[in-house]
Amino acid sequence: PVTNMTVGTNLLAAEVHQSSQDDDVLFAAAVSATENPTPPIESIKVAFNEITSAIDSQFRLELVNYGQTAIDLTDYILVCDGTVTGEYIFPAISLNTDRYLVLDSAQLGFSPADEDRLFLYMSDKTVVLDAAIVKKSHRGRYPEGIGRWQYPDIATPGQANSFDFYDDIVINEIMYNHCYI
Repeated sequence: PVTNMTVGTNLLAAEVHQSSQDDDVLFAAAVSATENPTPPIESIKVAFNEITSAIDSQFRLELVNYGQTAIDLTDYILVCDGTVTGEYIFPAISLNTDRYLVLDSAQLGFSPADEDRLFLYMSDKTVVLDAAIVKKSHRGRYPEGIGRWQYPDIATPGQANSFDFYDDIVINEIMYNHCYI
């Protein structure tokens, strides 16, 4: 039923096989869902922007304010969930527009492992402002704060992310010829 679907990515995978013993067909299916964070409140535009590798000796994450007004982060909560669990409550701090806030494992009190999930909540934990998964590779968003996770060419804590994109070759069309044998 559609009521079993979640907000986010829902994937239905199906297999069909011919039975080797008779003319019956075997069917198998599995459903997996990935829940996306609650859509952000329009006036609060803060997001994870750069996350170091889970295997780096010093874990760091960067938040960016990509909105038009300063954001008071006082009592916001950053939660790590997975192999490592932890919670960081922001002290009295404000993040101006187009500015970055870098936090390291010493400040956070935890260092996430590969595939751990990070959640940024408002102070009452009723709204998820952003979420990210920690990986074994250093990642950053492009465009800042709103784009897809990419692989920066260098770490840029507290600054705009740096990417060395190669655009010399672009695939602009694929022709597919499906032939039955």
